[in-house]
Amino acid sequence: MTPLHRAVTAGASRVFEFLLDQKVDPSAREAQGRNVLDLAKDQSDASARRALLQLLEHPGQADGRGDAEQAMGSELRRRPKKDPAADLKVKFAHNAAATFWFVSVSLASFQYLTDIRDASWSAAPYVVRGPAAGPARQRVGAASAARVSLGPVRPSGGGEAEETAPPEGHTPGMGGANGSGSAARAVGEADAAAGQAAEPAPLVLSGSGARPGEHESATARKYRPLQKHPALFDTESGWQEDWFDADFLAAMRADTDEAWSSAVEEHLPGALFSCRMFSKKFCDMLIEEVDNFAATGLPARRPNSMNNYGIILNEIGWKPMVNVLQDNILARIAARYWPHIAPFDGHHTFIVRYKENEDRGLDMHTDDSDVTFNLCLGREFSGAGLSFCGVMGQPDHRRHSFTYKHNIGRCCWHLGRQRHGADDITAGERLNLIVWNHTPRTARPRNTSLLPTRRRRGLPTRCA
Repeated sequence: MTPLHRAVTAGASRVFEFLLDQKVDPSAREAQGRNVLDLAKDQSDASARRALLQLLEHPGQADGRGDAEQAMGSELRRRPKKDPAADLKVKFAHNAAATFWFVSVSLASFQYLTDIRDASWSAAPYVVRGPAAGPARQRVGAASAARVSLGPVRPSGGGEAEETAPPEGHTPGMGGANGSGSAARAVGEADAAAGQAAEPAPLVLSGSGARPGEHESATARKYRPLQKHPALFDTESGWQEDWFDADFLAAMRADTDEAWSSAVEEHLPGALFSCRMFSKKFCDMLIEEVDNFAATGLPARRPNSMNNYGIILNEIGWKPMVNVLQDNILARIAARYWPHIAPFDGHHTFIVRYKENEDRGLDMHTDDSDVTFNLCLGREFSGAGLSFCGVMGQPDHRRHSFTYKHNIGRCCWHLGRQRHGADDITAGERLNLIVWNHTPRTARPRNTSLLPTRRRRGLPTRCA
């Protein structure tokens, strides 16, 4: 009698597999000529019989000639163990083609949706309705809707746009022969809306600055009693007029093509603009506030994934003030130069610092924004230009097109998809205030990432 016979007699089914692994012969017979399967049946031990049937087979079972229980009394052997790795390889081989097809289709669909997103929003601007959008946003929405649905494009600036004539016998907006009255009313309403949009809006520089879902950070609460210039944080008093350049304020108030042409310089057609926007007084105040915060030792995160020096102003309590600036100044500027862009609903505002032995420059990248405003605050520096290439995804996105030179108080603005990079500073220190403006259509998460692009051999460093 083998140890396996004794285990069957004792009903110790837990040790069956161990004994078989130790090469105990399951076909061995005891004194009465019974193997272990015969013994389990004679003892009417159903659990032991089931356990043995899972572990044993007879030589003919692999050829389809019955199972081990039907061959009781014949030769038995250990059933081969299954190899999980082999099973996984078989499953992978069976599903590899389907998996490859699914991944390929998913990537192609994602790329397609990414490519048509900008074209879709250019063709069908986001129209904001309701009092919460603000008067400037409602005017932009009405003017954009009129351009899309009622015929020729009428540029807000001084440029000319190609007009497309409707097919002969067709009246825009008509659904049938009886639609001429509705079409006339629609055209009249569109002209009225365009006339209202052309009227300059009152310049508002104050407000609550509060937005739904925004809360003061712990750092901002701790810094509130330590502020050096509390006026910079006072949304009720708002942005003081002497913080702005006089010519810029005049252009904002007049809001005419002539006023903007005299104040704004267009460096790249339809892509890069700049003007002297803020006074030296404001720039000095903000630098002093940043230095004051740094001296407190309060925690501060780096501005984004590529700049190592600077602070996020939203986190020290300045976000409500930038909300006021965005709603009443930045949104109006963006609407004038890019009317197809939806109204802003958020921003990431921060200070970057370039200095020898720290961050000297920044590689080519695109911003995580729809529109970026970049203001030079100071200090004394040389070098540190801002090189621009084409729009990401366009054939000229690696071709250098312009190098912008920073001047204190002067602000430039461009689309976030416009590739650009900061040239190395050669002496001194430069601090810039940067506002990444977001719209409801922005598809990526609100983070602090720049999107760097890889350099290629044989291309200029500034645009590679």
